[in-house]
Amino acid sequence: MPGAKLDRGDVCFDNGRCEEGKCKNLCEFHGKVPCLCEADNICKQCCKDDTPGSVCKQFENPETGNVDNLSNGKVCGNGHCEAGVCVIGAQDFQEKFWDVIDRLDVNMVLKWFRNNIVFAIILFSSIIWIPISLFVDWLDDKYDL
Repeated sequence: MPGAKLDRGDVCFDNGRCEEGKCKNLCEFHGKVPCLCEADNICKQCCKDDTPGSVCKQFENPETGNVDNLSNGKVCGNGHCEAGVCVIGAQDFQEKFWDVIDRLDVNMVLKWFRNNIVFAIILFSSIIWIPISLFVDWLDDKYDL
């Protein structure tokens, strides 16, 4: 069931703004292009003009007059953003895997299958047909006359 329809300019995912029924990045909403800030400000919202040779700089949100931080958890360098600062983390593959498993729920899995319906059909049909074909092959070999 879809959520409530947002009006133009309403805040949506990752501090973006709603426009024409879609959530746009704050930069895109204000007619700019999102870009990655320099090392000291890597966890700040940065934008540049949509012209060749334009420079990437921190974007001052016209609504608040402040430079917004990127969302907590966004990847930056060798770590992730927390309250506008890049926190270096030595997280290995196993830790990342279990973090994903901890956040896994039925709705997330169903949404993934809806977005990848062809793969889901191939996967479920393989789960059914491969064991059946192996069983039939075994029976054929067993009762070969």
